Amino acid sequence: MVLAAGLGTRLRPLTNDRPKALVEIAGRTLLEITLARLRAFGIREVIVQRPSLRRYGCRVFEGP
Repeated sequence: MVLAAGLGTRLRPLTNDRPKALVEIAGRTLLEITLARLRAFGIREVIVQRPSLRRYGCRVFEGP
């Protein structure tokens, strides 16, 4: 489970218009970097706990 909740107040002004999981570093979001690292370690299924990512254009997949 990837915990991607929180207001990101310590990252302001980067988080004024997006959650910290979607802050970009070198053209990739923190969430993308985290998921890529998990994949590199062989993890293929994850749960991302962040209720409002859909609001920011993220694709949301709901499991069974």
